[in-house]
Amino acid sequence: MKNIKLILASFCLVFVGCDDDDDVAAADTCTTNALAYSEYLTNALAGTATAADCETALNGLLEWCAAGCETATDSTEVMCTEEFTAHTAEDVTTECAALHPSDDDTHEHCEDFTTEADCGMHSECEWHADDNACEDADHDHDHEHCEDITTQTECEASDECEWHEHGDESACEDAHDHGDCPEEDHADVDGFVLEHNGVEIYRQFQGAVTGDVTLNVDEMKDIAVHFLDANEAEIEGGYTSECYGLEFEIADPSIISIELEDHDHDHEEAHCDDLTTQADCDASDECEWHADDNMCEEVGHEDGEHDGEDHYEFELTGLVSGSTTFQMSIMHTGHADYTSMEVLVTVNPSVNFISENPLDN
Repeated sequence: MKNIKLILASFCLVFVGCDDDDDVAAADTCTTNALAYSEYLTNALAGTATAADCETALNGLLEWCAAGCETATDSTEVMCTEEFTAHTAEDVTTECAALHPSDDDTHEHCEDFTTEADCGMHSECEWHADDNACEDADHDHDHEHCEDITTQTECEASDECEWHEHGDESACEDAHDHGDCPEEDHADVDGFVLEHNGVEIYRQFQGAVTGDVTLNVDEMKDIAVHFLDANEAEIEGGYTSECYGLEFEIADPSIISIELEDHDHDHEEAHCDDLTTQADCDASDECEWHADDNMCEEVGHEDGEHDGEDHYEFELTGLVSGSTTFQMSIMHTGHADYTSMEVLVTVNPSVNFISENPLDN
């Protein structure tokens, strides 16, 4: 509103302008609006007036002017100027909103901060990595965090979550929380080799299959997986970084079980190469000091030998005699970059098995 004057000390809205024969309603209008405006000015100075109080007072003042209540003639004291009385109710609302901004208008909204650093600078805000967004600290989320879901059924029922098998541990994770793993870094695999005790027992490459996977009931075999590129060479790194994962799908879980070995367990222990003195190295049963290199290495480690982090390993166990298949998938940012053909597994009866048919024995 243009130049609305808030006059206090000089505001003398004299409760006059009404002769004895004046209409009583006019007198009431003058008195009521004058008192309301005076009360608003007092509250405005105290800092307790609101935009709504402002609108009520100024609209009342416009009525006061329209009723001819003003008696002042000095141009410096006149309230009901042409400029003031020309204002509309919309003008009053606009000016009062500017004079008394609400709390919502004066603070920055948490959702306006797009980085974790900016969000963390405001005590009323908190960063939510699962949503990659800044929200009010007391914001009541309308969705359940994926890590709070404990069953695969509930997890897969949520569009925001996905179920992940991590060997003997399974977890519900956020479908779009993939850390610093670029979407475009897809696993490029043309096949794989399965090894047991360092010997190849099975190979798939571009549709061709050689070897077989067999074991006995109650037998457990440690199987190493080495992925192959288009030249049938082993892929360096084997897609074992934190951006990838290996998952299995068994056609008949009653015949075999598969447990992926935890690929992160080595990172929780002190690596031999972190030990810089021979004394510390010799104190570890897993390490040995190499004087020629002047460094600490794992026991049995030889130059050029794989450090165990370029391939996956899983435990295959025969549960009952029979045959079934399994498939492997390399998971990346929530989807499978590579899925193998079915791998046939034959489980033979235990070596101590005695058939009811004497001819079998």
